[in-house]
Amino acid sequence: MRPIATLIAVLIIGTSLAEEVKPASEFSPWMKLSVRVQNVALVFQRLNPSGQPDPSFFTDDLKEIDRLLSVLVSEGILTKSVVKLRPPKGRDKDYDRIMEFTEKLAETYGQYVALELMDLGLRRRLSAMDEDEPLVLNVHLPSDQLKAFRALVREYDMAAE
Repeated sequence: MRPIATLIAVLIIGTSLAEEVKPASEFSPWMKLSVRVQNVALVFQRLNPSGQPDPSFFTDDLKEIDRLLSVLVSEGILTKSVVKLRPPKGRDKDYDRIMEFTEKLAETYGQYVALELMDLGLRRRLSAMDEDEPLVLNVHLPSDQLKAFRALVREYDMAAE
């Protein structure tokens, strides 16, 4: 194909694709959540090599992630639940099970969204965790997956008293 013909073909295809693109306001809350979470994870990864980023840098992102999760809860797609777990110290295998559960969620939702659904995402990465204190997770999951997570917590006696 000649260079000019290739350029014309690219312009025609690009124009037809551009006509099909929705404005951001028409994207679903899932799509908006996915985009925001992936973008902020990339920014975090780029800032992190120089040390722990300033949490205030991510204030707007955290508010938007919380808002989008709330929208999904209000639409009945997700259920929010607070899960209080025994302190992490000495419970590595139990906490590995939580990460395995999160990895299974990632098969459906993507890694970064799954971490946010389990409250193990950006907010957790920006905060210090005391291994001697209970871990409180604000999970946002579909009801069947929330039941499975609660069963996992009960099975391995991970719930804090």
